Amino acid sequence: MRFIKSLVFGLLAASGALCIELILSNAYYVVSSKDIAVDYFIGMTIFLLIVVLVEEISKYILLVKLYSALGSQPPKISMALVFGAGFSLVEILFFLSQTFPSHDDLLGFRLLGTPLLHIATAGIIGTLLLKKNIPAIKIIGLAFALHLAYNLSVIYGLGYVAIYSELAFSFLLLAAFNRKSIRTKV
Repeated sequence: MRFIKSLVFGLLAASGALCIELILSNAYYVVSSKDIAVDYFIGMTIFLLIVVLVEEISKYILLVKLYSALGSQPPKISMALVFGAGFSLVEILFFLSQTFPSHDDLLGFRLLGTPLLHIATAGIIGTLLLKKNIPAIKIIGLAFALHLAYNLSVIYGLGYVAIYSELAFSFLLLAAFNRKSIRTKV
């Protein structure tokens, strides 16, 4: 039941983030008469920064809610990882609803990189939340930096090696944070 709840919370976090992003995109269009999607994937834009920030804040808030909804049951890192999978599922479904995936999409960034990114960042947020003495700004800031690095690597076409190296680094950080938390609990 905990895993289903974690998956649902991840779906809710991504859905909420997507709604906020769509509202901001439409507000931008109303104010500027420009379509945000035209410039979104050509480089670093203010909207790209906002999207990444909205997604990481959404993960943080809903992971806090998920952990607090457990009552006396202690939260586990596996819950944050399932949460991240749920979060990525919304992005993948949104992408698949708009376009037919290419070979690169199937083997690359959209259908493999996106879940790995969101699982890693949710895992890091979840792990750092368990430490209880780390300010939210630092937790969100780290997840934001990792997420932005991934997005920029994809946008600027740095290739599979660079992008998957960045994802591997994210998982190494996750493992290091978990190792430290295991050592401090013993």
